[in-house]
Order: sequence, then C-alpha cells, then structure tokens
Amino acid sequence: MRLIDADALWHDMETAEWYNNADRDEVAESLVLSSPTIGGWISVEDRLPETRHAVLVYTPHHKNIWAASMHEDGNWYIWSTGGKVLLDPDWNGPITHWMPLPEPPEEVKPCESPTTPTKT
Repeated sequence: MRLIDADALWHDMETAEWYNNADRDEVAESLVLSSPTIGGWISVEDRLPETRHAVLVYTPHHKNIWAASMHEDGNWYIWSTGGKVLLDPDWNGPITHWMPLPEPPEEVKPCESPTTPTKT
C-alpha cells in the first residue's frame, strides 16, 4: 500500500481539469500514480509548500535539515528566539527537498522520582 498526499492529489486534479477531459480515467489514474507519498521528502522541483507553513527543509551542501517556512517573497526563513532569519543560499546551498512537520508528541506525564529500594 502506498499512502499518498491527498491534498497534493486534489490540487493536481483541480489544475489538470481532468473531469473535462475525454480520457479522464487515464488522467485520474496518472495523477494518482504520480502523487507524492506521505511521510517522505518532496522535491522543490515537484512542488513547494504553502507559504508561511512550517516545514522541514534539506540543504545537501552542508547536509543540514532546518525547520523553515517559505514566504511570499520566495525566500526561505528559519525561526529563532531572535526572530526570523533568512536561509542564505550562498552559505547553506540550495534547498532541494522539504517535508511537512511531524505531529507533535502526545502530552507526556512528568516522570516521578525513582524510589530507592530500602534494605531490610
């Protein structure tokens, strides 16, 4: 089973206008088969994330993974405690792939202090 990105498929189906095409079954099948999978890296050549949505990005020049977002100006920004910082393609190299952020962990109860067994 191949888990596909339904949002990407829907976007591709809207832009392809497959429902007006005489060969719509073949077009729909092609779109499903070419849909990106969930949980993997997406090439920036295939598609870009929505602007101002945090994603993970990969820069092969330094083999770095950053949490970043693309803005309307077409630049990628990482966020730090001092605010947003431009990812410099001259230093970081180009961003080649991105992926959605994973779901945050479930709320974890704080650990209780371990009890030391008493000697009898």
